Amino acid sequence: MAETGRVLSVSIRDDGPGVDPESTYKGVGSSLFEAFAIQLEGEARTESEPGKGTTVSLRFPI
Repeated sequence: MAETGRVLSVSIRDDGPGVDPESTYKGVGSSLFEAFAIQLEGEARTESEPGKGTTVSLRFPI
């Protein structure tokens, strides 16, 4: 977690199986995460690669 200026950034990373970035499937967790970012007038990003885990990041103004 980091505060840069008046923006808070939070990233969570795991070492699970990852998700194919070309997949069109969005789980409930991804949808809720993106909705949360919109409510906070921020942005959500998900980075994942099969076999290498997933990182989800949220940035929003404070």
